[in-house]
Amino acid sequence: MHPYIPYQQWPEINFEAMLSKFLRARHIGTSPRGLRWGLWPLYFEEYVSDADPDLSLSESITPAPFRFVIWRRILRTDVPKGWLQWGSKMSALKGYCRVPPTGDVRVNWSRTVKYKALVWRKKFLNKDFEIVDTSWDEFSRGYSKSLVHKKLYGLLMRGFGGLYRDRPENVNLWGVRHVPTGKIVAGLGVLNSPSSRSSYYSIGFYLPGFKEVPLMVGLFDHWFQYSQMNNIDLLQLGGFWQKGDPKEWKGYSTFKSKFGTEYVEYQPKLVRILGWSK
Repeated sequence: MHPYIPYQQWPEINFEAMLSKFLRARHIGTSPRGLRWGLWPLYFEEYVSDADPDLSLSESITPAPFRFVIWRRILRTDVPKGWLQWGSKMSALKGYCRVPPTGDVRVNWSRTVKYKALVWRKKFLNKDFEIVDTSWDEFSRGYSKSLVHKKLYGLLMRGFGGLYRDRPENVNLWGVRHVPTGKIVAGLGVLNSPSSRSSYYSIGFYLPGFKEVPLMVGLFDHWFQYSQMNNIDLLQLGGFWQKGDPKEWKGYSTFKSKFGTEYVEYQPKLVRILGWSK
């Protein structure tokens, strides 16, 4: 069995909370679990799994004259009857890292980030900087001053905030505090699934003015150590740059590739358009 389980299938995470109540999002099924949203007469559904979605389950919810269904397969390559393949490009490139059960968490990292983690631990950690659990308000204030916020207009935080408010026990918010000023100058927010023994990188940021300090390496180092101590085997790093994606994604994709990263190429999307037929 492949160790990578898409976070959309984690039972601990309520993805209905990501979307506006106006869109009436609902989970559908359990194996695979899908998400449905929209407004009458058009509803969208999405499934991320190699298992066939049971499309009859959606018919027991609100009647919809038109349903646009998206199926994002991971490793499976066949196209079952009734589905159409949307183009030939892989729909996503995802990355993940394995956490060693014991010993040095940096064992599979590149030499570059190993060195930066060493510098972080010896020169900065618990001196002028410390990693702390933050409140949502403090994390948000730090994020709002970052370049990530300016580029994405806070879109990531709105969805992530819904997940946090719904089930904060499955979320970690870590911040790097600059001790002399007391300010949060970098942050990392992750979703956790004890049942899948996995953790998902949801959002990260750092503030300008600390170029000489490996803030994000320090946060990743903390994430790996926390995961090892809490029986988390797999860290999911989200999407990676592919040809045709915005060039701004390249730099951070390169950074995330340095932690012993392995990859999963999602197969081209399958789509199906259905009408209400009850």
